[in-house]
Amino acid sequence: MATASSIGFAIPNFDWDAYTRLRPAYPSAIFSRIYDYHQHHCDRWETIHDAGSGAGTAAQKLAERFTKVIVSDPNPEYLNAARMRLRKSERSVGEFFFHESTAENQSWLDGESLDMFTMFTSIGYAPLDKLMPEVGRVLRPGGTFAAVNYNGWPAICDNLAAAEAWMEIADLWVSQTMLNGHEAAQRGMRVTWAGHDCIGLPEDIFKKGVVRVKINEHCRPEADQVQRLPELGFPSSKVLDTDVIIDENNVKDWTKEFSLAELKMYVGTLAYIPQGSEVAHLWQRIEEAMQAANHRRLQIRWTAHITLATRR
Repeated sequence: MATASSIGFAIPNFDWDAYTRLRPAYPSAIFSRIYDYHQHHCDRWETIHDAGSGAGTAAQKLAERFTKVIVSDPNPEYLNAARMRLRKSERSVGEFFFHESTAENQSWLDGESLDMFTMFTSIGYAPLDKLMPEVGRVLRPGGTFAAVNYNGWPAICDNLAAAEAWMEIADLWVSQTMLNGHEAAQRGMRVTWAGHDCIGLPEDIFKKGVVRVKINEHCRPEADQVQRLPELGFPSSKVLDTDVIIDENNVKDWTKEFSLAELKMYVGTLAYIPQGSEVAHLWQRIEEAMQAANHRRLQIRWTAHITLATRR
């Protein structure tokens, strides 16, 4: 069984209250899309496994449709946060089952025992070559694999000068992560860069017609980073001609407004963030840009991706 130390990049004394308040909430439209897909292809609602669940933010919503919700995470502190959160939910804690494990290690689950396997903002941390065979093993034929991800570094939409300084901080963050970060964090960043395009769904495991939804792709800052930081590498696309691509732009569900203090607190929910004098002048530029535009708050927008597949 994997431990927090084997994962290596878990943030010590992580502030889940700040995470819940400042990170984007998964919109109801995300769950509706997943449920509609599942109903069309399977329509069994007994057992679901939410892998890499963190504090159980998605599991709480998934329990509204599934009888048994398995919640797993490799970090015991995160798993405990999920227990505490889900005990406070309106759903009975008896409907939730918790297990400390990495997503690619499903040896503790019986084969063909799940109706759905979900990963919310966690698929990038798993080695995909090991993950997909295990997902295929534990899903029942016709079961659904659903991965949802949003980019950790959102775009500033309403202040160009602030956005330029913001992206300079992002470049430092990306460089620091890719050069010195744990391999799982590096995988996660590459998946974010590729917008799920690097996630291959093997045709011997999943049916043709994988659905790939791209939300607010037009404002994805990572696309520019690929050009600015080519030495850090970029994963190749695994998209097939038979995949269904859906583009949705200007989706306001993935938008928030942050004060400068809140923006700094949001950054604190990310790993490998540059600190001190390395970025102080950049934060100063953002503050000056806000003052020059008479902005007390900045509009922040995330890019999100959904990948849906059906087990053969």
